Amino acid sequence: MENKDIIILILILGLAISLGYIFSVEPKIVYQDKLIEDDRAILNAEIFGWYENINNNKEMFFDYWLYNYGNLEAKNVKVKCKLFDMDNNLISSVLDNVGNLASKSAYFGEGITENIETGDEEYYYFCYVESCDNCKILYKEIPELVENFERE
Repeated sequence: MENKDIIILILILGLAISLGYIFSVEPKIVYQDKLIEDDRAILNAEIFGWYENINNNKEMFFDYWLYNYGNLEAKNVKVKCKLFDMDNNLISSVLDNVGNLASKSAYFGEGITENIETGDEEYYYFCYVESCDNCKILYKEIPELVENFERE
């Protein structure tokens, strides 16, 4: 083995050790240069899609992913999904009682609405964590999202 091969091998080994250390360290929340030990569940919901029931055109499905990034189990989690027309009128919403969600885990959920007429209009939709016990809801940290998500 030549000297340059040994140097490359040492650099790769050093990088691998560094990455192993970085990914093994427990993430902490830092706010204004202060370390915060957050012992709550940290939740976020993301819409996956919405679909019309082909057997009943007045029924729709909202699929979403729910993530718990925290170190504790989230209790009594509720996810709300909303459908708006392009004039910002609320067409439909559904509240899904998820229940509990284990720490550092994900959940694929579905909410079902009834009695809506969709027609050929265009819509936009989103899902968010409406409430939970012992948790921090990520969207509530961004004022513009609070204003957008919580409107009726």
